[in-house]
Amino acid sequence: YRLCDHFGMTDMIATHLSMRVPGTTDQFLLIAHGLLFGEVTASSLLKVDVEGNVLLQPEFGADLPDYNLQPALAFPISNCTRLQPHHITLKLFSTATERDTLQIPEIVIIGAGLSGLRTATLLAEAGRDAVILEGASHLGGRIVSLDAIPSRAALSGASGRVDMGPAWVWPSMQPRMRRLLSHLGVTAYKQQASGDTLLERSVLSPPQRVATYTQEPPSFRVAGGMATVVERLVAQLSPGQIYLDRRVVRVESGDDAVTVHALSANGSVTTICCRRLVIALPPRLAAESVTFSPALPPPVEQAMRQTPTWMAGQAKYVAVYSRPFWRDAGLSGAARSAIGPLVEIHDASIPDGAAALFGFVGLTAAQRQAAGAAWESAALAQLVRLFGVEAGNPVAVHVKDWAQSPLTATAQDWPPLNAHPHYAALPESGSVWRDRLVWAGTETASDHGGYLEGALEAAERAVAALASNAASSHRPDARLHSGCGKGHHHT
Repeated sequence: YRLCDHFGMTDMIATHLSMRVPGTTDQFLLIAHGLLFGEVTASSLLKVDVEGNVLLQPEFGADLPDYNLQPALAFPISNCTRLQPHHITLKLFSTATERDTLQIPEIVIIGAGLSGLRTATLLAEAGRDAVILEGASHLGGRIVSLDAIPSRAALSGASGRVDMGPAWVWPSMQPRMRRLLSHLGVTAYKQQASGDTLLERSVLSPPQRVATYTQEPPSFRVAGGMATVVERLVAQLSPGQIYLDRRVVRVESGDDAVTVHALSANGSVTTICCRRLVIALPPRLAAESVTFSPALPPPVEQAMRQTPTWMAGQAKYVAVYSRPFWRDAGLSGAARSAIGPLVEIHDASIPDGAAALFGFVGLTAAQRQAAGAAWESAALAQLVRLFGVEAGNPVAVHVKDWAQSPLTATAQDWPPLNAHPHYAALPESGSVWRDRLVWAGTETASDHGGYLEGALEAAERAVAALASNAASSHRPDARLHSGCGKGHHHT
């Protein structure tokens, strides 16, 4: 195991070795399930026979169910091992020549949100090799577009999705987003605002009807949902360039490479080596979920933890209808409420598709958790109070509480923000990580932090930093070699 780790052939897939004990024909040593190759010691191995009987328990006494006993089905045949029932013949320790052909990426990007994906496509345009590791089972990060009416394909196709994350763009003031939409061939349409707005000021008085103010610059929605942008970006990348369900838990800067360890939902570990690392996660989330070895300088870690993740403590409620009935009464679908639970409501109807109203929830994350499903019932009752009895019969309801997403929010994100945070690039990462670690993600953008435009801004800055790093040093050999993974191992 240590030899494989030395040559960098560590946990690239869910794998293991079975080793016959010298001088025996039916005794094998197995790795404890969950250990990395570089963590294995003689005292952490389990000895079994071909029937799976434990002959020697590890010193640290791990429970038997924590071990993977599949190799116990192996039996020796000359100098090779055949595994049943798959009948795979393996040559052992032929790594001296095979390792030279095992390719590794120059760059690993952590996070497949908009910033991570745009970083990858810009690198691809520049001819540079990158792999994306994403902890979730879906792409896009906080961009989530759901079929408006899941059971009706006619209304829930490419133009029938509602956005549960960011939903608006402002092309006149977001040049990067405007250029990207054009580049990807994605169309946008103006937010519906024709008609009056309703105001709820007090439980003692009915809603007040006022003229809707004209927003300048106007906000736009993306046809097909914001996930259309994600899908078009992914289409520009090569197959096998993105790995889902790979939550990065540890990164190590060694002598000449960075080693990245990612955990899957089934407990398997993926270890991959690279020369440069791009973290496209919210800094606070990275500080909470990723161990850096060696540790980042205290000012960097402090800045990471003090950077709020935009909208991480928020929740969104969407009610879908067969038609936009509120327009019959001359209403725009917009409302403001001091009563709640929805404090800001807008028309989220889809052109030639389903009608919808969406609202931002005014309750804090803690209040929502304490209320359970009761606040959702209260939100529907509020729509009836504002828009009439027809609002009480939606054909579908979608709720997204971002505070409950461990890949977005931490406990620090639960208290509500009083104002839009001042976002900026993080401090220098120190001598060990300099030229190895680059930050992306909208929370690291100086001009448009928190917005989709900020995600693109951070991606462009990250790619420029990678180009500068490459210019100041030779382009690294993309082949796996003995130095990959060598350095600061978790033991």
